Amino acid sequence: MTSDKAAFLRCEYRENPVGIDAPSPRLSWQMESTRQGAMQSAYQIEVSTEETFGALCWDSGRVQSFETLGIPYGGAALSARTPYFWRVRLWNEENECSGWSQARFETGFLGSPWMSRWIGARDEEESCHYYRREFSVRGGLRAARLYITACGLYEAHINGRKVGRDHLTPGWTSYGDHLQYQSYDVTELLGEGENALGAILGDGWYKGPYTWDKKRELYGHKRALRCQVHLWYQDGREEIVSSDERWRYRRGPILSSQLYDGEIYDARLELPGWDKPGLSGAGWSPVRVLSPQVGELVSTLCAPVRAQRELRVQKILRTPNGDRVLDLGQNMVGWPRIRVRGRKGELVFLRLVETLGPDGNAYPYNLRSAKQELQYILKGEGVEIFEPHFTFSGFRYIQVVAWPGEPNEDSVLGVAAHSGMEQTIELRSGNPLIERLYKNILWGQRGNFIEVPLDCPQRDERFGWTGDAQIFARTASFNFDCFLFYEKWLRGVRADQFSNGAVPFVVPNILPRDWDLASAGPESTSAAWGDCVTICPWVLYTAYGDRRILEENYDAMKRYVGYMRAESPNGLWEGGSQLGDWVALDAKPGDYIGATDPLYTATAFYAVSTRIVAKVARLLGRQADAQEYEALYGAVRAAFRARFVRDGEVSEETQTAQVLALVFGLVEDGERPAAVRKLAELIERKGGHLDTGFVGAPYICFALSENGRADLAYELLFKEDFPSWLYQVRKGATTVWEHWDGIMEDGSFWSDEMNSFNHYSYGSIGEWIYRVAAGIDCDAEEAGGYRDIRLHPVPDRRLSELCCRYRTPRGTLESGWRMEGDKVEYQFTIPPNTTAILTLRAGEGARVSAPQNARSLGSSGGEARYLLAPGRYRFTVK
Repeated sequence: MTSDKAAFLRCEYRENPVGIDAPSPRLSWQMESTRQGAMQSAYQIEVSTEETFGALCWDSGRVQSFETLGIPYGGAALSARTPYFWRVRLWNEENECSGWSQARFETGFLGSPWMSRWIGARDEEESCHYYRREFSVRGGLRAARLYITACGLYEAHINGRKVGRDHLTPGWTSYGDHLQYQSYDVTELLGEGENALGAILGDGWYKGPYTWDKKRELYGHKRALRCQVHLWYQDGREEIVSSDERWRYRRGPILSSQLYDGEIYDARLELPGWDKPGLSGAGWSPVRVLSPQVGELVSTLCAPVRAQRELRVQKILRTPNGDRVLDLGQNMVGWPRIRVRGRKGELVFLRLVETLGPDGNAYPYNLRSAKQELQYILKGEGVEIFEPHFTFSGFRYIQVVAWPGEPNEDSVLGVAAHSGMEQTIELRSGNPLIERLYKNILWGQRGNFIEVPLDCPQRDERFGWTGDAQIFARTASFNFDCFLFYEKWLRGVRADQFSNGAVPFVVPNILPRDWDLASAGPESTSAAWGDCVTICPWVLYTAYGDRRILEENYDAMKRYVGYMRAESPNGLWEGGSQLGDWVALDAKPGDYIGATDPLYTATAFYAVSTRIVAKVARLLGRQADAQEYEALYGAVRAAFRARFVRDGEVSEETQTAQVLALVFGLVEDGERPAAVRKLAELIERKGGHLDTGFVGAPYICFALSENGRADLAYELLFKEDFPSWLYQVRKGATTVWEHWDGIMEDGSFWSDEMNSFNHYSYGSIGEWIYRVAAGIDCDAEEAGGYRDIRLHPVPDRRLSELCCRYRTPRGTLESGWRMEGDKVEYQFTIPPNTTAILTLRAGEGARVSAPQNARSLGSSGGEARYLLAPGRYRFTVK
């Protein structure tokens, strides 16, 4: 038996999940080995309802395959609400068998009916209602599960303890299509005899004020709760405690809790023992049964929002206005946790802001109508610790409007929260500004990945803008394991896709039908925004190697291309509500749309999406579709070139136009030098700076480095004056800004109307740092998920060193380099069960020192190529 083994076992991308609804769940693992060249040659999976595997539901038998990702369960139909045990063993390249590695999963409802009813209050008001019911548990309890959801937001309690660590549950989805429920193992919370189950309901996205108009009741008029506790006993019996008419409710201390405005909590109104057995029923009213109009109840599609870390106060400031302001030192998203002592009825009043204004005072104006406030009225009983329930804010500074006495550094903690994602990238560089930029990109993703990919987490917006999510997707997949996060959001994209195939600007789509930013009618979209439905699934397949994400979205991809095709009779996409190169610096004064012709950007993305659909069709074996979309791509590309390429040069004289033509393959190989020269000339005209917006910025460094001008790409990256990525860092940014000029050189602000200081789109430069500077890439058209790794690092003396450790779905990959004198030292770690093609830049007369276990593939054009098996490697180029 070999010491190799299967590790990092996951079912539906989760470790030992409870309550999954996939009828054929995906099983994954990583090969773990200390041997050089370790490869998997075969595997075997067994699944059973018994931990001893006495009776099998599925035995895959020995499967000759190196695949470890997304293996679909292939046994007998799974039963609802049932625990399953699964194990896997593998054979290596020497045909040696490993021992078994074991994990478990538990199903949810799997489409079976719920046995509970929707319940709610008889009166509806802004204050949050508390719900409760008592029930008995017999001796011999074996297991207990709570299945729960709400129209609105809920917080569940059993016997005086909060259930789970999740926040903002059941989350935000396109409620008319689907609503999530959560599953919790509550066995340890219950005891023999009387028990109490309770819940608090808040408005949330379902009916609270949202959108920039603070429109209420976007999805429904009444908060509602639905839950059931399943009790399984040792003697085989099962009992169910459901939400029904036997529940009671009443008002409590939460006077208001809204996503934009924060929370008002009066501790004097607390209900001691409300979630414990034995409470008197005085003051509690009977609930009523409701029938909310919501879609399918589905198990949680991605890990809910959780508190991820705590930030201490770094400074206490006194502003010119005389206000006390607590500085956490980091723009973050979450809420404060306060620790206070005072008299009954005294008030804590905190206002949360992202930044200080040019005058040094707290600056709430870019929040627009969002208040981001916390008010806590003390009960006057010793030290009181509090954090809000159904809200989140984007902030770094806490303005203390009222506080009993004086707060100190220990009075407030910043609780940073985001949807459950594990960080998968670590970067170390020889430039502290680049390291700060990297951290800003991470913090931007943390703060904006709250249930959906938000555009900003602070002002009265916080929408799932489709363009932002598409632009940042590849960087996001490097930073965090966000497959489930995007998969969940893409279900919403499909649910909200218009009947004509167009994709809304935001998902969930809460914009009014008459919203008309770009002078077009309803049920239309813009290039780069609508293309999320094609680009995001392709990015997820590239990063995670899961074909199911392509299958799930294939029809929606085709419908979107069909929408563009219907509006492009001559091959040029002349319709839509085009936003062009959004907030580009070459825009006319007072305009948000850059100087690049929107017809140009629209048709360029039309070509890209069509080409992606053709590739996906090939991968899925849809050969007729592949031929159709390949022909369509050729026609769109030809129409684009006929309109925008003159005498071998791109006619649009903007940086973004040259960039898109180069990166999207819309110029011929012989025309590339002219486009690169033009791009370099346009950059020089701007004093060596970019002037691209949301559409051009993600690609500009790629356009340069892929065409022989990595030096200029690095110059853009290292710029510290306006406009540049490091200009924001030099101005003290701890997250990525919405605008290059969010804060001007003189300290004044771009505007109050639309000026987020935590807006992740321009953080897409992270993709270039990881894929080009560090050189980490993969060949998705061969196989996604980094089975076939491509390493092509591009060192630069101004950075001196760079090292990236990236936990791919198949194991940890490392790529690093260091420049010293006339030599570059490289180090690489290739995970088991993968191979890598390494390309090293070695100019005229350079000498490459390679390890013996690296197989040379030859040298040409100033590059040396090697085939690397799993293991560690060091190279030196002089």
